[in-house]
Amino acid sequence: MNTEMSMLDIHRFYEVMGDEGVIISYKGHLDGDVIDMLTQLTEQKLTFARTRTKVKKKIVNILVEAIQNTYFYLQYAKEKDISVLKDVTTSFFLVLAQNDYQYALFTGNKIDNKQAEKLKERVRVVNELSEEELQEFYIKSINKDELPTKGGAGIGLVDILRRAKHQVSFQFDDSHNDYTQFSILVQVPINGE
Repeated sequence: MNTEMSMLDIHRFYEVMGDEGVIISYKGHLDGDVIDMLTQLTEQKLTFARTRTKVKKKIVNILVEAIQNTYFYLQYAKEKDISVLKDVTTSFFLVLAQNDYQYALFTGNKIDNKQAEKLKERVRVVNELSEEELQEFYIKSINKDELPTKGGAGIGLVDILRRAKHQVSFQFDDSHNDYTQFSILVQVPINGE
């Protein structure tokens, strides 16, 4: 392959990404350092784009919750030594883009099929709650003396739905025999409403 051509293709790829409103994209390894880097980079990019403070804070908080959800499943796969998910550490992806009306945050990762079934049920339950019920559930959860240390996808999903005012789509791609690809798409209006 011609190196000059490769560099030109890469340059065109980044031009198209910029033209399409992609603010940040990442696919790969996920650990504490990467989480910090992605959070900081997102904040910087949104600041540079002159995003309203309220909207920037909302996007960053949603991003952190989505990444923490992924990290929970990463830790679960390691703890349970689920061989098919050995590459779960590199299955994480993130894209944050914007158009004239909204920001779109798209994240995803592989999860164990058993965990996916539990997560589907949690998503179904919290997705049916009204904004008032979400707020009530969230307040009750954070006011408990003991928050669960395991289980994942509980209060984090509620917080994402609450902050995004139900502008969230969840997808479970279980077409693979050994794992499920779980994705979240969150839409946040430019004006923050």
